[in-house]
Amino acid sequence: DDLHRQSVVHPGCVVIPTVLALGMREDISGLQMLEAVVKGFEACTRIGNSVGPAHYKIWHNTATCGPFGAAYAAGTLFGLEKEQFRDALGNAGTQSSGLWEFSENGAMSKHLHAGRAGQSGLLSAELAKLGFSGSPTILEGKRGFYAACCPDANPDALLVDPEGSWQIHKTSIKPWPCCRHTHPAIDAALEISSKLDGGNIESIELGVTQATLDVCDKPTP
Repeated sequence: DDLHRQSVVHPGCVVIPTVLALGMREDISGLQMLEAVVKGFEACTRIGNSVGPAHYKIWHNTATCGPFGAAYAAGTLFGLEKEQFRDALGNAGTQSSGLWEFSENGAMSKHLHAGRAGQSGLLSAELAKLGFSGSPTILEGKRGFYAACCPDANPDALLVDPEGSWQIHKTSIKPWPCCRHTHPAIDAALEISSKLDGGNIESIELGVTQATLDVCDKPTP
């Protein structure tokens, strides 16, 4: 799994399966697929940069920003024109969803989020190719994405440093296949275990952030 820290988006699990699915279906070269992945990462992480911290309290950023990335990646492979990209992103945005409520009771819903985000983005690009229109103001409109889901949105963050490095270069790969909030505890446990002599451990105390408690404090996940 990967993580774009600023946007709190895991772009790979949405964008890469979308590109691979199209690559298997269409006559697409590896170079074209790589280009689509890079551009898909760029779209969903830049939108993620703009949603504001309050968005993450209710909404799962990978699920809400992912459709934009999948739509842009698929649109790149389809060779969409500028207006068609606009339509694809508009319809990706109107399908954006993914709530954190599953974490309150251990439901499996999170596993739907990345797949549905990819599906929504791909469908949006396919429809755009056929002339199906989407809102050009899906982000900033009075009844758009920011108004509905982002009380402290920062739209200016969307286009910061347009000539800078690609956002994929700011995306890390997790060293452990689990929530990033748990990684410091895993690292500490591994380091301590190498220093123990096999004796019984009476207790362990961990100091963690509030975000770690909010996401991971589930005895029966």
